[in-house]
Amino acid sequence: MNDTARRAPAATPHPRRTEPVQLGTLVKFPDGWEANHAVLAHLAEHRVAWRP
Repeated sequence: MNDTARRAPAATPHPRRTEPVQLGTLVKFPDGWEANHAVLAHLAEHRVAWRP
């Protein structure tokens, strides 16, 4: 496979944001780790016992 076949498309439907990170300010959204644990905690409330 040549190099041109492996490149990502030039225009993506959702370009990444390039805003600078501000240290010492509140984040408006949870980071991935925090969001994952929030979902796991929510799902744990709805756990169903499994019996073989």
